[in-house]
Amino acid sequence: MEKEPLIISCPLGHEPIPNSVFYSLTISDTNITQYAMCLNILHRTYGEELNAVPISLNEFAAYIKEDDPAEIKKQLQPLIDRRIVFCLEVKPGNIGYYKINPDITQWDDKNLQNIYGTEVWRKLLANQHITEEEYKRAVRMSSEE
Repeated sequence: MEKEPLIISCPLGHEPIPNSVFYSLTISDTNITQYAMCLNILHRTYGEELNAVPISLNEFAAYIKEDDPAEIKKQLQPLIDRRIVFCLEVKPGNIGYYKINPDITQWDDKNLQNIYGTEVWRKLLANQHITEEEYKRAVRMSSEE
């Protein structure tokens, strides 16, 4: 029996996103705006095979359909502070070079910490396949706390 791949294939022929990053992001303690911002960064970095991608606050705002770039900055800062997103450089015009931190063990996230030590978390850290049932159980456990 062949082992399943340890990556999630992206649509439209983009480069695959590692399971550990994708699954951790889906169960992380982020709101819908922050989650969308992370998906935008993932799409633009993995999709174009770039280490980091330049995105202005206005581009984030347009992607999320938010009128206020100040609100975007307010939503982005916690992702940077919690080491989920790296801002490698900021250029004039509020253009930052962003990437998702691929080392999920560095993320400061309470949902991930709640399941730390469980079999699902150990498998994610080892970049091993987890079943859908294991994933659902882990999400259920983290939401009950």
